[in-house]
Amino acid sequence: MRSTMRQVLGMLLVVLGISFPASAGFHLMQIEQVIGGVNGDVTAQAIQLRMRTSGQNFTGGARLRAWDANGMNPVVVFTFSGNVVNGMAGARILIASNTFVAATTPPTIRDFNLTTPIPAAYLAAGKLTFESSTGIIYWAVSWGGYTGPNTGNAANDPDGQFSPAFSLPLPTTDASALQFPGAFSAQSSNNAADYVITSGTSTWGNNSGGTFQLGSLPPSGRCCLPGEVCSVLTETACGVAGGTWTANESCPEGACTVSVVGACCEGSTCSVTTSINCGMLGGTFRGSGTTCAEGAPNNFIECCRANFDEENGLGVPDIFAFLSAWFAQDPRADFDGTAGIQVPDIFAFLSLWFAGCS
Repeated sequence: MRSTMRQVLGMLLVVLGISFPASAGFHLMQIEQVIGGVNGDVTAQAIQLRMRTSGQNFTGGARLRAWDANGMNPVVVFTFSGNVVNGMAGARILIASNTFVAATTPPTIRDFNLTTPIPAAYLAAGKLTFESSTGIIYWAVSWGGYTGPNTGNAANDPDGQFSPAFSLPLPTTDASALQFPGAFSAQSSNNAADYVITSGTSTWGNNSGGTFQLGSLPPSGRCCLPGEVCSVLTETACGVAGGTWTANESCPEGACTVSVVGACCEGSTCSVTTSINCGMLGGTFRGSGTTCAEGAPNNFIECCRANFDEENGLGVPDIFAFLSAWFAQDPRADFDGTAGIQVPDIFAFLSLWFAGCS
């Protein structure tokens, strides 16, 4: 009788999704779905896990790590600080970023906030692992041209080998996701055979059973980031990243290369070149379309401070122009580099004027 009661109680606990910590865990878990970006916004990321059996909701201490194309330079993208409530077989756990939440309808009620996304450099080829705090890998998914190791614990993959990788990059350009479409109880075979790209917009689920349809973010376009890096982002994301946005444009080779040409001053020596090359030379770029005046290698107008009136090279009119500015306390008359416009500035100017520009 007592044995029967224990069996009934055990079945009831499974139905209710209740497990005791002594026998509970998190290791029987799939990485069911991953997205590296939405409509080119690589800050909009989400990772969805699914329990292969009941009692896997004691997730405290587990973590997710991203790896580069060679299986090197791991980055912890998320560490579970606690457990989830629902421990039913097939229950999901959703970790999502703020921008991903904004792209779903209704807005996603996530289980955890993804504050450290998978690095952008890992999205074309890389790996994501679900593992213990000590690095025991329970599930791994790799994509693109991943060439590194892809082994793990046999709890979810009988031979402990998750390779070969899924052949395509992690989705970033639309609303589709990389998905494990097998049953919640299914084990891993290998990433190439197990995963697919969802057709159309992807659907996501959280631990309480809610579902959320990924819609479209605002229109994307070309974002030229500092360092001449080109990325396809929304206008908002581009602005946050400090870039210059062009609607409905992609990133062909050289799209963000700055080819502005103008006068470059290296001291008092002038040359016409690109703004990039001028910076590499240690010069000062005077602006698009500026030229080295008078057809000489030394542009008195652009590169010589003593040519104060900016006309016709050095001459007596420059002295009168300077003195006029000096008496008016014009900031341009501060020649000696010290605060304020004083008599020493006159001597500093005359010294440059007599030295000429060469």
